[in-house]
Amino acid sequence: MDSASDNEPDYDYISEDSDVQNDADINIPEVNRLWTNVRYVENFEYPHNICPFSRHMGPVDPPDIEAHPIEYFKKLSAPEDRKSLIDILVDETNLYAEQFLTNPSYDPKPNARTHEWYLTDAEEMCAYLGLFLSMGVVKKPSIEAYWQQSENSWLFRTPGFSEVMTRDRFQLLSKFLHCNDNMTRVPRGHPGYDPAHQFRPVLDLVNYTFPKAYDLARDITVDESMVGFKGRNEIVQYVPAKKSHQWGAKLFVLAESDTGYNAAIQLYSGSQQDTSRSAHGLGYDVIMQLVEPYLHRYHHLVCDNYFSSPALCDALFTSNTYMTGTARVCRKGMPRSLKGLKLPKGEALVKQSGPIMALCYGDRKTVTFLSTLSMPNIVTTENARGVNVEVPRVNLVYNKKMGGVDLSDKSLELYDTCIRSKKMWKKILINILLRIMCPSVEDLVDHFLTNPSRAASLSILDRGSERERRKVEIKLGRASPLMQELKRVKSEAKRMNNEGQPIPSFSPH
Repeated sequence: MDSASDNEPDYDYISEDSDVQNDADINIPEVNRLWTNVRYVENFEYPHNICPFSRHMGPVDPPDIEAHPIEYFKKLSAPEDRKSLIDILVDETNLYAEQFLTNPSYDPKPNARTHEWYLTDAEEMCAYLGLFLSMGVVKKPSIEAYWQQSENSWLFRTPGFSEVMTRDRFQLLSKFLHCNDNMTRVPRGHPGYDPAHQFRPVLDLVNYTFPKAYDLARDITVDESMVGFKGRNEIVQYVPAKKSHQWGAKLFVLAESDTGYNAAIQLYSGSQQDTSRSAHGLGYDVIMQLVEPYLHRYHHLVCDNYFSSPALCDALFTSNTYMTGTARVCRKGMPRSLKGLKLPKGEALVKQSGPIMALCYGDRKTVTFLSTLSMPNIVTTENARGVNVEVPRVNLVYNKKMGGVDLSDKSLELYDTCIRSKKMWKKILINILLRIMCPSVEDLVDHFLTNPSRAASLSILDRGSERERRKVEIKLGRASPLMQELKRVKSEAKRMNNEGQPIPSFSPH
């Protein structure tokens, strides 16, 4: 469990529930919005024309098809017109080590490993990050375990780590690792104070490179992502609805719905630090800030009821951006008749106000949707148990397009280093590094996955689990001989059945 040092001030944990109550449109003026009932749902039409999305989608100027996968990492971390990630870490780590070791109050013990410190460089920092991220692939209980060489641990040895650098050097680099100058940090409570100061250069860097490296498809999503941390810190949130991490820092992430590619990341610093919130509330402000570069492109944004509101629908629609999302009936501007409404399972109530459609649908519980694009008509689909069910089309669209950030987080969990730290900013830094290495790189290399001769390059990215290799084989149109034979047998049996011929007993040879 993460803990904090004794000299840190006490902070009150902030629960998401309490923060939402403070943000529940308290300061939003009442909107006299006229809602009309829609009697014939099957004939529903929006009063506006749905403009097609015709922009470029996918990687922008990707490296050559024969390029080494490290080139994709460089594209996301080393732009030509800005300081690279490696240079930031090298310069700030050396600076912090100098400040720490020359501090008059620092009195090291004779056997302290800090006596062995020397300046690091870009090559060593790359090796350090490689080892650090490899710890997310090879799980061990402690950092020291990666350098164990005793005879009793012969079965669990990882000699590659000691061949790259010594354990003491790795721990020294971990001790002095920094992204920003502590001397320029504005004290808490003063104007200009930034809770993200210690990793701000890296956060700004990825928010600059991610959109430039990849053009998002039409469907995009904004959702929360938690960075687990149980120590004391001013930005720690308690979100009981999150299964993976209920305690930690909350990030708002803009991602592509189908691939999970991260396009923008924003740290939530708490209501006490958020002094520039508009009258429409936190959810509205987060959406408008994250999607601002993508307005007037006819994107389709999908979000949950933490963000959505009629005011957000209006703002996005006037900016040529469509929206679909669940909604809270207590939001300002929502139909008053929906408050407290409980519908039987399978029944729907549809209302319309200008470009906005509101649908209240009875399922296991009553759920409400807002949309300026998705239709309310009932369609038949197959649920997770393989049973055909009837649901509104807007519900189907929401379920399919809302999981972009969750897809990204799932990739991060596979390679999370799980290294304990008393410094929350280091946990966030690791999370950002993983977002560069995992979902983002996976999407950038898609353009050469169609070339079977380059499939071997995936092993360099450490996506080498059997499940991941099978996914690549399927994507490349390849399969094992057994699977090919079974596919042939199934096709032959189907042909014979259609022709009325008796089907013999096939067995793969």
